[in-house]
Amino acid sequence: MKTSTIISIVTPSYNQGQFIRETIESVINQKGEFYLDYIIVDGASNDNTVDIIREYDETFKKRKVSDVLGDLVFRESHSCKGVSFRWMSERDKGPVDALNKGIKLIIGNYFLWLNSDDRYSSNDSINNLLIHFMENALLDVVSGDGYFIDSKGYKTGKHQVSRINLKECIFLDYHILQPSTMIKTSILDVIKFDVNFLCVFDCDFFIRVFDKYSWLKINSLISDYRFWGGNITDTMHKQRFKEHLILAWRLSKRVDYFLISLLYLYSSLILKNRFKNSSLVSAIIWFIKKLSYFYVTGKSRR
Repeated sequence: MKTSTIISIVTPSYNQGQFIRETIESVINQKGEFYLDYIIVDGASNDNTVDIIREYDETFKKRKVSDVLGDLVFRESHSCKGVSFRWMSERDKGPVDALNKGIKLIIGNYFLWLNSDDRYSSNDSINNLLIHFMENALLDVVSGDGYFIDSKGYKTGKHQVSRINLKECIFLDYHILQPSTMIKTSILDVIKFDVNFLCVFDCDFFIRVFDKYSWLKINSLISDYRFWGGNITDTMHKQRFKEHLILAWRLSKRVDYFLISLLYLYSSLILKNRFKNSSLVSAIIWFIKKLSYFYVTGKSRR
């Protein structure tokens, strides 16, 4: 088991039966010389989510055993060396609780999490991250880019940044794409998800990871991140605003940066959604963003 490369992927899930089949397919069809340890943690969904998960569970039970690593059976796969498919469905306290339940079960050398409305962009996504770890044993984190997709799975744009700047992530725009980021599992023994956050727990987690560990930003398009009007990112603007301000203060305790962050976040999260059709407000927001970006980074644009 020590010489086997195992990739653990956790999918927190709740009432996203319209998307979860795409999510599962994008995971189990990943190609490469590795084993996939896939865990779905469902929060007692009351739509068709559990039926779909159970369908895949039954399919995997019928496949031949390819290897037994530790206590897990990895069944044959036409893409990677083997897949272990595990799942649970029970009431939880939200996505952080679900993630923590899944993390307790993982056995992989590397870890990712993929939400149940997102998917990997290609069957080579995991391998495109893994090869960088294979080339540099000192790396702890590899992060890529991705596409934005809508409710029907159509690409609507790209999340593509040339570099990751932690000051920007803390005070302005969080631009670490979570489903496109792979970390060594050992990091999870040191850095935990903050259960007090509902909206910015991913931002908080990855900022602390990137600040402490060695990382590489790559230009590969790894995942498809779905904006569809029903996910946390797309709906809970006021809650995200409050939590991000708490995060900004916690990580700096600089009054000037906190005030800039307050101005920036209020304009981009609250004003933008309250006055969607106002050209005047859009111009004010543009000016605030330019001013804030220059103050925090010393540059006029990203």
